[in-house]
Amino acid sequence: MLLAAAIALLVGLLAWGVFGSVSTRVSATAVRDRDSIRCFLAPSDVARVRPGNMAYVGNEQMEVAGVDVTPYSREEVSELLGRDYLTDAVMREDWTYLVVLKGDGDYDFIEGVPLSVAITTDRVAPITLVLDR
Repeated sequence: MLLAAAIALLVGLLAWGVFGSVSTRVSATAVRDRDSIRCFLAPSDVARVRPGNMAYVGNEQMEVAGVDVTPYSREEVSELLGRDYLTDAVMREDWTYLVVLKGDGDYDFIEGVPLSVAITTDRVAPITLVLDR
């Protein structure tokens, strides 16, 4: 009986490892600006983000609409956002890249309030993590 349960568990884990998926994500802080959500990512993170990636801002599902290829300095971000406290909230490094998120527009985020963002960059089968391929 115990052997059958162990075999069933191993078969289930193998099936999940081959047919399941695990998401890799980039986390950031963003702000609402009119009809879009803007976040600024470090160079190491922005290299993994592409237009069309899914993102979650709170419980709202959104999509990456654009990824800027030119880095922004702290002064440029402060000028763009208009408030120093927002600049400190969204920037983790001295140079960051602008990522614009778009949703259906039916969300009630307040402009000027920092928001938590999780951008899904890839989905992989768990077995590839084990086999390292």
